[in-house]
Amino acid sequence: MKNHYVIKKVRPDNTTILNNIMARSLAMWGYTPQQIEKAAEVLKITEEFLDKSVCYVAKIDDLIKGFFCIAPSRSEALSEAKFYIEPDSIRLGLGTTLWNKVIHELRTEEVKCFKFLIDPNAQGFYEKLGATRIGEQLSDVTEGYMIPIMKYNITKNK
Repeated sequence: MKNHYVIKKVRPDNTTILNNIMARSLAMWGYTPQQIEKAAEVLKITEEFLDKSVCYVAKIDDLIKGFFCIAPSRSEALSEAKFYIEPDSIRLGLGTTLWNKVIHELRTEEVKCFKFLIDPNAQGFYEKLGATRIGEQLSDVTEGYMIPIMKYNITKNK
């Protein structure tokens, strides 16, 4: 049976919940506790980040099960993006629905494209959504580890 979920705008007081989801989501990929702790420090979601972002959460039974937040750059710089789903809620359609909701809002704000960093384990998911890998850069979390840079053309993927 498919779970019923709703998509809502994030609330500024959701930072603790979002950071906990991020840590559990990263753990799913087999990162060490030390890597997860470092990632939580580097990628920490703050109220300031939420204030400048387009950000939605997916809820099941009134519990946040995933979120997608992006602070789009108006230049060629990387956009700060955070997209995490609870491991027990992957493959329920939450990720695609969150993506579509955020892209719709970015389109209304006349954002034409954005570049963002991703976890290499999720590259296939982003490619299915229409994003293209355009390069890589050194991770701020794991020394010597390269992470993909993706680009999504909003106007091309209507």
